[in-house]
Amino acid sequence: MSSENNRRRTPANTKKSAQPEQKEGQHSPFAGCSIIIAAALMMLFLVGFTIYSLFRMDDEISKFTETSPAATPVLDPTKFENEFNDLSRRMDGFRTAVLANEAGEKEAQDTPVEPVELLLSTRDLNLSIAAQPQFLDLRETFHILSLSPEEARIQISYRINGKPIGDTSPRYLNGIIHGKPRLESGQVLIDISHIDSNKGSVPDEFAAHLSDHQLTAPYLKDEKLGPVMKKLTSLQLIDDGIILRSDPAAEPPGQQEMTREEVERTKKIALVAFGSVLTIVSLLLVVFLRWKKKS
Repeated sequence: MSSENNRRRTPANTKKSAQPEQKEGQHSPFAGCSIIIAAALMMLFLVGFTIYSLFRMDDEISKFTETSPAATPVLDPTKFENEFNDLSRRMDGFRTAVLANEAGEKEAQDTPVEPVELLLSTRDLNLSIAAQPQFLDLRETFHILSLSPEEARIQISYRINGKPIGDTSPRYLNGIIHGKPRLESGQVLIDISHIDSNKGSVPDEFAAHLSDHQLTAPYLKDEKLGPVMKKLTSLQLIDDGIILRSDPAAEPPGQQEMTREEVERTKKIALVAFGSVLTIVSLLLVVFLRWKKKS
């Protein structure tokens, strides 16, 4: 009788003992989706914060910019025909000498290579902008007011892109920048000390950002200007002028360094790579949790 009772209890006991094991194997239906939800929320936050930052930046920029450009003065080349011919002759001579030095270095000729200089006055620079086709983009947007050993004063009408959403009309920074030019990887950059805007004061942070603007980057690809620009080793501000120098014995500044464009490209690649790794890790975690749930 007792053995029969034991046999009757055995299935019940076995079923009860198996229940805890089933509960241990059970998982929340949201376990596999938690990582995806967290990643989605993170992406939404980043996108929202980026859009907010862009609109906030646009509001700040509107305080010292205008909706229309203020055209800068442009010299009339027909009134300076003799001066322009003299400028062209001096520029061609400088270019010939620089390329001759480069050829002498490559071919190890007996012809001595010597430093060459080019002196350009304020009028020379403005005349080049007005008459040379390469500088078409600078006309009515870039006019040199004065040059001195202390600084360059340049009148600008700088175009800034509008909002990414809504009113995308561009804005314009119209005013005068104060700064000193410098060479970097064959380009002439301007370290801006401050900007006198026609509307409101310009924050130092924006002036510093504008200092990184690669004003002469397009001319590096010009068949005439590019080879000469890459061989420039120094520049010097003087009263009412600037001296460009190419010394075969000196290394052009920043020639071995990454350009700012390359740095920005590297940052973007790193950001995309980080996002890709984060996505892959999230997917692997989801797959692992689902596999664990089934096992």
